[in-house]
Amino acid sequence: MTTRKRRESCLWVQDLGALAPGDTFEIGGVIYEVRGEPLRDALRHVWKAEAREA
Repeated sequence: MTTRKRRESCLWVQDLGALAPGDTFEIGGVIYEVRGEPLRDALRHVWKAEAREA
């Protein structure tokens, strides 16, 4: 069984566009999967999402 790390990430909307549960993205060679519903900040510039290594 593999232990996966979960973390909360803040990501620029301009870098990702739309973001939804199950989507994946890469940072520093590590692929992450979005868990739960991502939220945007008040100015709608940043995504805030719980993610785990895929």
